[in-house]
Amino acid sequence: MSYRFRVAAIDVNGLGAYSDEISFKACTPPSNIANPVITEIKRTKFTVNWAAPSFIGGCPITSYELLRDDGNGSNVDTPVDPTTFDSRQHLYQYEVAMDSTYTGKKINVKVVARNSMGFVNSKSTLLVLADVPSKPFPAPAVE
Repeated sequence: MSYRFRVAAIDVNGLGAYSDEISFKACTPPSNIANPVITEIKRTKFTVNWAAPSFIGGCPITSYELLRDDGNGSNVDTPVDPTTFDSRQHLYQYEVAMDSTYTGKKINVKVVARNSMGFVNSKSTLLVLADVPSKPFPAPAVE
């Protein structure tokens, strides 16, 4: 929310001229965002869910950003499909498709929530891209 102000001085001779108007936003960056939750994992994709920060700072959330690492222990700073998240303040789930070279690697992901005053980062969540094991074949034999 924005508030507008202007001031004027008063003395024994009366009211002076008003100053130019200035506007201030009465909010702060968001805080207290929970870690993202991985709800599905496959060999080359995963689905991540998150919730809005518990404190949005007094201004609405304007967008989210999903970040990942490279699967080799680097910083969690690679944007995942950045244009998907532009101005999508109500996006709380996303399916991430990865190249097959990431299969079996440990991937860290985190969420960034933004408002007009700043942002908050979640802690990262670890996952490993892999399928559920297939059915054994042939069936075990009894000897």
